[in-house]
Amino acid sequence: DKPFLPALVDIALEVTSEDIGDAFFVFPHARPALYPTELIRAAARVVKPCVMPRLEPVSTPPSQIRSVTDARRTTPVGILDQVALLLAAVRELREERGGLLRELPLDDSRRFFPWGVRLAGLMEEFFTHNRVPEDYMHVRDEATPFAAALLENLGALHGLYLASLKTRGWTTPGLDAYITSRSVGRGAEFDFHPALAGKRIILAGFHTLTGAQQIVFRHLWERCGAT
Repeated sequence: DKPFLPALVDIALEVTSEDIGDAFFVFPHARPALYPTELIRAAARVVKPCVMPRLEPVSTPPSQIRSVTDARRTTPVGILDQVALLLAAVRELREERGGLLRELPLDDSRRFFPWGVRLAGLMEEFFTHNRVPEDYMHVRDEATPFAAALLENLGALHGLYLASLKTRGWTTPGLDAYITSRSVGRGAEFDFHPALAGKRIILAGFHTLTGAQQIVFRHLWERCGAT
């Protein structure tokens, strides 16, 4: 019954006992972080000068939560490296399993690239939702030949792709969320990045949650006092 961001500033002041610099806002995307600065500057309740709160999109928190028992050193990789790993996985499965993959022109990486981009996006979706896909058989009459061949091996491709990323110490935003949520689900002990020490986490503006977010956010709420 009131504008969202001004209400959020009031909530932050309440949970931080009027010291808004102790707040760490997590938003669904980067855009909301553009606006609270002016609201805080104009808010009469905020004693000036003040330390600004941290304002981050949701892609940040998984990398800010560190497992005490399973620390990882990883390097974020872009779409070109992701597609290269997927092409290698598809070629490996063509030799091992055959099937529809034998009909694909995999010797020309340029022919694979647009499908590799789609496949990488699909893998990110599965990671983000904390799901492991299966092979989708008998879809030849419902999809193009290239798509049908990839779907027929989707579960196996997911396993090879995940193993390749881990072996190289590479990661993606989706994989960060996937590994963090799986570790939380196993009851791993967690601490936070030093920059978050003493911060009050405020999860704001989410109307739906991915599978990984449901697990991680519940952990932050129940175990870490997130609002």
